[in-house]
Amino acid sequence: MTESCSVCEKPLQVKEGIVSSTGVLVCSDVCKTRYLETLPHKGERQLTVYSRVTGYITPVSSWNKGKLQEYKDRRVYTMTEAMK
Repeated sequence: MTESCSVCEKPLQVKEGIVSSTGVLVCSDVCKTRYLETLPHKGERQLTVYSRVTGYITPVSSWNKGKLQEYKDRRVYTMTEAMK
């Protein structure tokens, strides 16, 4: 079975094509852009960040100004830094 571009329906050869961020197979960056433009928010998704505070997991977007400032002031560590 030969796969084809989801936008222009061009038949694709083996190992040819691009999988877009949404998992759709397209033949080129042009078709990827055309496909993403058909999506709500042009394929960009708003990221919802959650944090655990005193045992409750809540979206950061629902926090008040004080808690948001505390969140911005936090230092982020990576495993590489922690291993030093």
